[in-house]
Amino acid sequence: MDMQTGRYLKKGSLTIETALVLPLFLFGILTLFSLLSALRFTVALEGALRTEAKQLSEAVYESGGQALLNEAYIRKDITKILSESFSRFPVKGGEGGIDYSGSALNNREVITLRAEYDWELPFDMMGLFSYRAVSSCTQHTWIGYENGLFGAQDDGDEEVYVAKNGTVYHRDLNCSHIQLSIYPTSGSELDGLRNNNGGKYYPCETCHAKKSDPRLYVAKNGDRYHNSLSCKGLKRTIQTMTLSEALSKGLGACKRCGGKQ
Repeated sequence: MDMQTGRYLKKGSLTIETALVLPLFLFGILTLFSLLSALRFTVALEGALRTEAKQLSEAVYESGGQALLNEAYIRKDITKILSESFSRFPVKGGEGGIDYSGSALNNREVITLRAEYDWELPFDMMGLFSYRAVSSCTQHTWIGYENGLFGAQDDGDEEVYVAKNGTVYHRDLNCSHIQLSIYPTSGSELDGLRNNNGGKYYPCETCHAKKSDPRLYVAKNGDRYHNSLSCKGLKRTIQTMTLSEALSKGLGACKRCGGKQ
């Protein structure tokens, strides 16, 4: 008690408050640094995908490409690039936790590299942050756009693109009907999702997807949800042919890109 003022002094109150607040403050700072590290890794991974896609696009003509475009080959190259900047990957499962199975070489002309993984923040001790990240890159192989790898003669006949078992031809290789935009989702979000035509998504008959599956995928121009990126419903095998050949097969023009000249 202060004899002059008659008030009791609470000397320990500041110490108690500091002991309670300081750990929370430090936890917040560490979590912020973890998030920044994860974002930095995502940017670096996208850069590594672009570098790898460029290297593959140069090599695909001489090698045939398909032998190069396998998950083990891609993982080895990208891990080597990222290891120059990161001693530890902020990914569940480390370098082996990155899924490259969504990568593809379409018709030996277009390379799509896709990496999917779960963040693992080094200081997320309470497991508050769970995020499924997807990075991708698309690169045309270095074979030219006019004749393509198949060496079609320039006889004035236009080259078009046709999906396997397709009923229409496409003038634009990037048409959304043959180059699907795939997004991850969950069963709890499906009821509120709509495709580009405003329609709902229904379970895929090929992969037998269910809303209870831990991971689901949808395409903006599709009407099915899938539980695997390797599902045939998410794949498009594209072949090239001349316009006259497509017409002789009875193929019509794609309503989205077939009218483009």
